[in-house]
Amino acid sequence: MIKRSKKKNRQRDDTISVSRAVSIFVFCFLVLFGGTVLVVVSWLIEKEFEEYNREHQNHDMVFIGEQIRSFLDDRILILQDYARFPVITQAVMQPESSAGYISDFMDNLVVQGRSCQMVLLDYLF
Repeated sequence: MIKRSKKKNRQRDDTISVSRAVSIFVFCFLVLFGGTVLVVVSWLIEKEFEEYNREHQNHDMVFIGEQIRSFLDDRILILQDYARFPVITQAVMQPESSAGYISDFMDNLVVQGRSCQMVLLDYLF
């Protein structure tokens, strides 16, 4: 009889109780569910950051493009004003006789406070 009871105790130790099985199942389910939620949330956050970065880069590109356009428009307006000076008009029409005048005049020209090298070109159409 003693031997038999030891055998039954061994069988009880090898099997898992229902409550223990349910608690292991619930624990595994919660770990998997939590991991899935973590993966989905991190994916959504990454997607939001990518969209924000894309919008920010587009905004920066538009801003830089506007600055370049403004820079070029300012320079073009200044050069158009300079082109209206009679000395420059005469130098383009008669370059040989006006070489001294135009070189002295253009040496003193500044564009927005800076001296820059300018060249007169006569385009024939």
